[in-house]
Amino acid sequence: MANSAIPRDDAGRLSLLRHLNATLPSMADLLGIPPDMLTRLDKATVSFGFALDYQAALKNAAEGAVALKLAVRDGPVTGALVVHPVTLPTPPEGPLFEDIYNFLIELIAFIKGQAHYTEAIGKTLNILALKATPVDLDSVQPVLSVKFVNDQPFLDWAKADMEALELEVDRGNGFTLLTIDTHPGHLDTAPLPAPGTTALWRYRAIYRLKDQRVGQWSAVLEVAVKGG
Repeated sequence: MANSAIPRDDAGRLSLLRHLNATLPSMADLLGIPPDMLTRLDKATVSFGFALDYQAALKNAAEGAVALKLAVRDGPVTGALVVHPVTLPTPPEGPLFEDIYNFLIELIAFIKGQAHYTEAIGKTLNILALKATPVDLDSVQPVLSVKFVNDQPFLDWAKADMEALELEVDRGNGFTLLTIDTHPGHLDTAPLPAPGTTALWRYRAIYRLKDQRVGQWSAVLEVAVKGG
């Protein structure tokens, strides 16, 4: 089946689109790829890349708005609270491409149906059927990373075919539940320390599947946060 070569996650699908968009034109004559299909591939790639960037920007803006509201409502008083403008990606010209998933199914099936198609070509184009690797539910372990959004820690991780991630935080009084999130990426909107001071926030996480913890706790991620 053509769709067995299509990654399940959005980042993987975008990566496949970008790879095909960069690689397939040089094979168009050999494989009999019509120009309009290459045009659709380019539009699909640009549109899906924009859609993911747009979603990420809005998510960060929404989480930043929550942090702003909490600071205005609950403090602490710093005298330095400012509003950061929201920057959104510029959309491509014209209507966006729709239904990239079924387009990929159509495109991959077309390529594999051509007389000159070989497994070597499929490997070059990254369209060979994906081999599922079973997840070891006893040892699977998330890896946390952090960046800052308006001085607030933004925690990220890979989903790893799990349903959710349970995230805990220790702000000096032991670990407590921070969130259970079904999508990677969480902005910690807790009030920052007073201006000119720092605090050490510690995070750990464990995957969840069917409403149960699975695998091992992540290594503890220590994050130094500064007051504005």
